[in-house]
Amino acid sequence: MRFVTVRDFRTSPGKIWKLLPVEQEMVITNNGKPIALLTPLSDENLENTVKAVRTARAINSVKRKQEISIRNKNNLLCEEEILKEFNGKLILLYDNRILSEYENVFGRKKFNFTSDIIGPVVDFVRQEGVFIPADPLGISINDEDDKMFLEVAVSGNAAYLVTGNIIHFHKGKNIVTPKDFLDTYTAILNK
Repeated sequence: MRFVTVRDFRTSPGKIWKLLPVEQEMVITNNGKPIALLTPLSDENLENTVKAVRTARAINSVKRKQEISIRNKNNLLCEEEILKEFNGKLILLYDNRILSEYENVFGRKKFNFTSDIIGPVVDFVRQEGVFIPADPLGISINDEDDKMFLEVAVSGNAAYLVTGNIIHFHKGKNIVTPKDFLDTYTAILNK
């Protein structure tokens, strides 16, 4: 990995841009301290690169907090703290069918949610998530009404489909319950 000073970056940008595809990443330093990472991007890899950087930041942030917790002789981060840490860093995938399903399900009596709660939750998913124009899947699952979740997950290349209705889907390592998802991420973060 090559280190480049702010001065070199300012005075010889052409040289740095030529080296970047060869080096793949360069660290920009100011007074000998790293301040930025420069990496080549293209239209094809932009989203995946940004997603990878955000995931790495989230994991590093949780690890730092766990190290502090261990030093202070506290227990490791609990699931709630991990969720808080990943807020804005996990990517929710959706389409309009899923938003309608959320409004319908959250409106059921057993959940006891009022419209002043349901609306903001659905708006959050719409604003913070990524809309996926899902392709239909030519397979059947146990509950065809839930196929939309699988179609969005497959079309959006989701790492996981997190569901409380796991029996509605064919078994797969990336179709998990919320608890299994948290357990998996906790294990990754504790490494």
